[in-house]
Amino acid sequence: MHRTVVVVDIEGFGDPKRTIPHQLGTRAGLYRAVAAAFEAAGARWADCYHEDRGDSVFVLVPPEIPKGPLLDVVPAALAQEVRAHNENSPPEQVVRLRMAVHAGEVVFDANGVTSPAINTTFRLLDAAPVKAALADSPGVLALIVSPWVFEVVVRQSGAVDPSTFRQIEIQVKETSGSAWIARPDAPYPRDPAVLADLTKPPRGKRNPRVAWIAALAVLIAVSGTVTALRSCGPPETTASGPAVAAVETPFEACPDGSVCVWESAYFTGGFKAYGLGDANYGGDWFTNGIAVNDHVSSYYNNTDQWIMFFRDADATAAEPCVEEQPRGYRADLRVEGCDNLISAHKPGTGPTTAAAGSHQGSDRPTGPAGRLPPVSSPGPAGRTGP
Repeated sequence: MHRTVVVVDIEGFGDPKRTIPHQLGTRAGLYRAVAAAFEAAGARWADCYHEDRGDSVFVLVPPEIPKGPLLDVVPAALAQEVRAHNENSPPEQVVRLRMAVHAGEVVFDANGVTSPAINTTFRLLDAAPVKAALADSPGVLALIVSPWVFEVVVRQSGAVDPSTFRQIEIQVKETSGSAWIARPDAPYPRDPAVLADLTKPPRGKRNPRVAWIAALAVLIAVSGTVTALRSCGPPETTASGPAVAAVETPFEACPDGSVCVWESAYFTGGFKAYGLGDANYGGDWFTNGIAVNDHVSSYYNNTDQWIMFFRDADATAAEPCVEEQPRGYRADLRVEGCDNLISAHKPGTGPTTAAAGSHQGSDRPTGPAGRLPPVSSPGPAGRTGP
């Protein structure tokens, strides 16, 4: 399953001035600060898988927590919590932290969890440049993120200024490449060159497939944002009536005759298009690098046939989780209880179960070539309507 991976480490935890009681107080402060920061971002600490690493804490964020708000809120909230701890602690329990953020597939076993993404996150945390960034900072927190997180999350943020990040090179054990660092509570000066070219590859080696995914994710995010902005406020009018917005909707990404799925509700996040035949989502990836299996939150059936969506990867379940009529769609699968549960789909012959009711697209006329009109803001009960 795909998770956001976060590791937070205490600078100089092994300082001889810290006695065991000081270390206990320091660790208690670390956990209070990290838990409060995640809660501030809408991630309940009790829902986060976490492991203690002595002088650090390793966290896997639930997959339903969006990465954007997490990066927007947690670093600043964490710095604030740390300052509050320091103001009420003896000098030996004053802390400063390094925080690393990455994302990827993880696998659980009887002893815990493992994955290359977790290994990479710990290597980011141990990189010399992020340690130097904290040492040189008047603040209490240094942040390092992977290239994927920077390109797909940080650069699209409305709260974090990506021009205050700095690209660095890392070499830690078997891990080498580029990463991005920031100091949330003592930011570097803004550098417009960071945003001068969204397609500019980072220094060092880079997988061209990852570059293509990141660029496409940016394009989709921008398209969705423009549509959403056009839908805020009263519609434009002309002498003959309401004007039609000349903005491509997310549905334009879905070719005629295809079944298209999105990672997030209201046709946002990663995107994947399938042909009309049976589709098993195992091993497939959204445009933003997240696995499709069990991560679908909205879809559009841009075909002339009914489509059945299943929880089972082989589409052999007794009945589908949801069925969709031709040219129909569901903007938010939480309404049907199928969010982040779908693993496959196949053509059907018509409604066969209660799962076929309440089609979110049934009250929407199709536009040219079977595409829908521009999507407006979410309506009641998770529906999308004019």
